[in-house]
Amino acid sequence: AMACAEALRAAIAAVRARTDGGIDLRVTASFGLSGTVECGYDLDRLLDVADRALYRAKDAGRDRVIVADRARDLEAA
Repeated sequence: AMACAEALRAAIAAVRARTDGGIDLRVTASFGLSGTVECGYDLDRLLDVADRALYRAKDAGRDRVIVADRARDLEAA
């Protein structure tokens, strides 16, 4: 999952576009990952933990992939 998310992040960051007015546009993406080993198969818990990891990625400067951390994300969920 980490490799897939990182490949998606890099592909999105590589896209370049320019508006008709000549303004360069750049899009980035951040991903938060959670897994069933840590969270079990409860979809709400998986999404909550992934969301916490996503917000840590954004707080860390965006354009990155963060895997849920047991101490930070799982205990709070």
